[in-house]
Amino acid sequence: MSPLELLLERAWFLPLRSLGRLFVAETYECFTCEDVVRVGKKIKAQTAIPTGRWRVVATWSPKFKRVMPEIIVPGWSGLRFHGGHDEKDSAGCVLCGDSKDPEGIYESRPAAARVNSAIMTALKAKREVWLTVVNAAPTQEVAA
Repeated sequence: MSPLELLLERAWFLPLRSLGRLFVAETYECFTCEDVVRVGKKIKAQTAIPTGRWRVVATWSPKFKRVMPEIIVPGWSGLRFHGGHDEKDSAGCVLCGDSKDPEGIYESRPAAARVNSAIMTALKAKREVWLTVVNAAPTQEVAA
């Protein structure tokens, strides 16, 4: 069975946050908000996930008190897809939203629910799930 492939394409690099787009199986799903991209330097709970291809598995989240998808990056822990508005809600995680502006993302609960549902459905069907994170060429326009 083929894996479920997710692509996080960062396109807006702002002083306090990084905004992008998330694709599930090559289909656009939602906007994303993460912490600042720091190359070669990690500040706990203040740094975006490094670029690369990362496995996604289902684990218990002590914060959310349920089993959720977790992005496995060596040296990091508790990286999840969830709702939120800006980098203050991220702590290294990927926030999902249906709209965005320079301040962050909005309508995050339905977007995060769709993403997590797609991942959990694949994992329950014994499919592997992978997230590829890339930094696209910076885009000037930030408004939705």
